[in-house]
Amino acid sequence: EGDIFRYIKAISDKAISQSEIVDVVIEDIPHFCGVAVPSSSAAVLFENFGFVKGVAMALELPLYLYAPKEWQKPLCLGKKSDCASPSEWKNKLKAEAQRRYPYIDPVTLKTADAILIMDYHLGKTLRNNEAQN
Repeated sequence: EGDIFRYIKAISDKAISQSEIVDVVIEDIPHFCGVAVPSSSAAVLFENFGFVKGVAMALELPLYLYAPKEWQKPLCLGKKSDCASPSEWKNKLKAEAQRRYPYIDPVTLKTADAILIMDYHLGKTLRNNEAQN
């Protein structure tokens, strides 16, 4: 947790020193994880989610939460339930992240969701800014 805090703070401090804006963007996790997810895994997920939210609040950084359905729908990849397995869905997300951001190396199964959530947020922010102008 200390490493996570220091990492977010370092990014925030650097951005502020360069007059840039930092948004904390994370997936809003569902309150039901399903029968296939052990309660110990769900507990860790919720603990980390709450910790990152707390760090953003403590550092007074704007926090944006996006539900999976919200950020996944514009990708036009179908639904997770359309796939034969969770692995097939994760590989679709990874392929889409690689297609959109070929200069990020490597895009992994662990980072693909975060990259695509960031992409959704950047697109939404851009659309909101254009609407205001």
